[in-house]
Amino acid sequence: MNDALDFLRAGATALQRGDRAVAQRQVVRALALVPGHGEAWNILGVLAVSAGDPAGGEARFRRASACAPENPAYARSQAECLKRQGRADRAAALLAGAVRRGALSPDLACDLADLRLGARDVAAATALYRLALTLAPGHARSQNNLAEALGKAERADAAAEALPSAPARLF
Repeated sequence: MNDALDFLRAGATALQRGDRAVAQRQVVRALALVPGHGEAWNILGVLAVSAGDPAGGEARFRRASACAPENPAYARSQAECLKRQGRADRAAALLAGAVRRGALSPDLACDLADLRLGARDVAAATALYRLALTLAPGHARSQNNLAEALGKAERADAAAEALPSAPARLF
């Protein structure tokens, strides 16, 4: 297992410095030793997306999610690839499934809310933004997007309340 982790670390380091070929070789070596390593599949997904291949990225993020279904980041990445392919409905279904399985984070709830809002399901979007804010009360993107959703629902009073108050002036 230590060899696999060493290969994975080397791959992540290579990816950080922009050496995609070395990153891919090292991560593939890690997967040869531990085929079910979610983070290795995740890195391969990042490499595919950065090469302009969202379909390839989606397949690799799907493998990462299968290896670690409790990790919401993998589902979010897979959903983003689906959106890039024009498959927003499939992305929403994927994220909703992740929520049902318990792979929940404020960002995942907000991503799903954004998709629901894009599909003009303001009620579902509002509920999901509020869920994200329950998980992380200061989640700025959820606060902003909740205000937008409430504004679309023509509830200006609630939209204004959803926005955080302005910070105190320092000078």
